[in-house]
Amino acid sequence: MRLWWETLPGLRQAEMDAFEARGWRVRVDPAAEAQGFLVVHVEFPLDGEALPLRVAYPAQFPYFRPAVYAPPGRFPEHQNPIDGVLCLLGPRTQEWHPETTVAGFLEERIPALLDAIDGGRPLVEQQAEIRAGYLPYDDPSYVLFDSAWAPPAGARSGSLVAKGALLASGERLLLRMAITKAKTGGREIPVEVVPFQSAPGSFTIEFPFAVVDGLDMEEKPDAHWAKVAHLFPGLDRRLKESTVGGKKWQFAVAALLAAEEIQKGIRGFSFVTFLIHRPKGTRDFRVARIRGLRAGRQDMGARVPATQILRDRHVLLVGCGAIGGQIAVELSKAGLGRLTLFDYDHVEPGPTVRWPLGQSFFGESKSAALAAHIKQHWPQAKVTAYTGVVGGAAVPEGPVEGVTLDEVMEGVHLVIDATAEVGVQHYMSDRCREVGIPYIYASATPGAKGGIVARFMPRDGQGCWFCLQHAMYQDGAIQEPGHDDAAEVLPAGCNHPTFAGAGYDLLEVSLQGVRMAVQALDPRRTAETFAAVLDFKEELGLPAWRAHGVPRFGGCECQG
Repeated sequence: MRLWWETLPGLRQAEMDAFEARGWRVRVDPAAEAQGFLVVHVEFPLDGEALPLRVAYPAQFPYFRPAVYAPPGRFPEHQNPIDGVLCLLGPRTQEWHPETTVAGFLEERIPALLDAIDGGRPLVEQQAEIRAGYLPYDDPSYVLFDSAWAPPAGARSGSLVAKGALLASGERLLLRMAITKAKTGGREIPVEVVPFQSAPGSFTIEFPFAVVDGLDMEEKPDAHWAKVAHLFPGLDRRLKESTVGGKKWQFAVAALLAAEEIQKGIRGFSFVTFLIHRPKGTRDFRVARIRGLRAGRQDMGARVPATQILRDRHVLLVGCGAIGGQIAVELSKAGLGRLTLFDYDHVEPGPTVRWPLGQSFFGESKSAALAAHIKQHWPQAKVTAYTGVVGGAAVPEGPVEGVTLDEVMEGVHLVIDATAEVGVQHYMSDRCREVGIPYIYASATPGAKGGIVARFMPRDGQGCWFCLQHAMYQDGAIQEPGHDDAAEVLPAGCNHPTFAGAGYDLLEVSLQGVRMAVQALDPRRTAETFAAVLDFKEELGLPAWRAHGVPRFGGCECQG
C-alpha cells in the first residue's frame, strides 16, 4: 500500500507548513516514519507554556482524523487517562473534514476542550464521560448487569449473586456470568438481565461488591487490584475451587460499582469486576479485570424501542424453512417473549444456502434446530418446538408429539404461516378467523421473482384469505406477484418440489413479514388487513412492494 504522502504529493509539506505558519515547534518521529507512519511531536502554546502533543496521522489521511495525545492526566475530562489520547470530536467519521490541516484542527479544538472543562459549551454533544470504558479488560470474559439497577442510597457494600461459568484459556481463566440478585442492608433485590446460558460447569456464585465514587485509572489489573483490595478484607482466605480444563483452580471474585455518568447528564454505575485465580498448589495469583456489559431489559430495548411491546407477546410460526426460519430469528432478536415453532422437516445441507443456520444443525428437525439457536443467542424468547404436519393423519397419541394443533394455538396472539402450502394457508386462515387470532402468511413465488405477505385481522370488515386468492388469481383485481413457473425444481433425493431462488431475495419477504407481525402485536395501534405484494425489477434487481386492501368476494361466506 502506498503511503498517503506519496499518493497525495504536496499534502505532507502543506501539513508541515501549517505548523510552521503558526510558529509551533514540530519534530517528526523517525522510528514511526521508518515503519511507514507519520507521527509528529508538537509544542502547542497554552497559557504561556508549551503543551507537548503527539499527533499520529492515520494511514488513510486525510480521509480520517489523527489521534492526538497529551501527557496522561493533563486534563480531568475528555482524555483517556491511560494512554493520554484526547477526545476532540465525537465518534462519527463525518465530524472530521478532510480539507482541514491538523494545525488548524488543533487550533480550534484544544480551546474548545478547555471551554468544555471550564463549564462552557459542550465539546461532544450527547456523549457521556464513562471512565470505566478507558480501562483494558481480559476479554472475552464478561459480567452482565442491569443499568437500571443501583444499590440503595447510602449503601457502600454488599454482595451480588450471579449465574456463571469458568473456562480455561491456557494459563488463565475466563469468567462469564450474569448478575441475578443483590444483597445489601439486609435486603435482597432481584436484578433482571438477559438469562445466562448454562454450560458444562455452570454455577451460582455470591461475591462482594464495593461502591466507589471514582475509578483508579491503572492500566495493569494487578496494580489496580492492589489499590482496592482493602475494600474486600479476607477475600484471599475465602477461595472457591473448581476443576476447569482438567486442572484444579482456586479463585475469588469481587466487583467495584463505580458511580459515574452513564449517559449525558445521567449518573449511574459501571461494573468493574476482578477475578483473582491460580492453579491449586501454586502460590501466585493472577488478577483478571473483567468488563461489565449492560444487559438489562432497558439496555436491550434501547436500540429498538418500537418492539418493546413484544416482550409479553406469543407467536405461533408454522413453517420454519427459508422464509419462516428468518422470521423466527428476527422476531427473537427484536425481543419477542414467547415463540412456538411448528414444522415437519429436518435440516439437509442443500437448503441451508438460504436458511439462517448451517452445518452444525444437519440432521436435526428444523423447529428444534431453530429453537436451540434462539435459546443460545436470545434466551429471553421462550421457545417451544414441535415437529409435525398440519393436516397429517391423527395417531393415537395425537397428531403432533402428543398435542393437538388447537392446543398449540392456545394463548397465541398471532399466527404466522410460512409453509407456502395453499392447503395449510386455507385451513390456518379459516381457523384463526374462527377463534379471533390475527393471521399472516408469507411466501415467495417460483424463481424468487416476487412474493406476498398478507395480514388478516379478525372482524375488521375486509376480505379473508380466500377473497385475496380470488382477487389475485381469478378476477385480477390485484396483480399477482412476479413469478417464473419454470424455476420449480425437484432436487436429488427430495420428494417435495421447491423452487430456485437465493436467500437474499427471500429475505425481503421474511423481513416484511416481521414488520407486519410487530404492527399486529402492538396494542397501541389498529393494524389493518392488507396484502403486501413484491415484484423484483429484473434489470436492476430492485424489490418493489405494492400495498392492497383485501376486497370481499361476493361468493365467499367469510364474516370479514
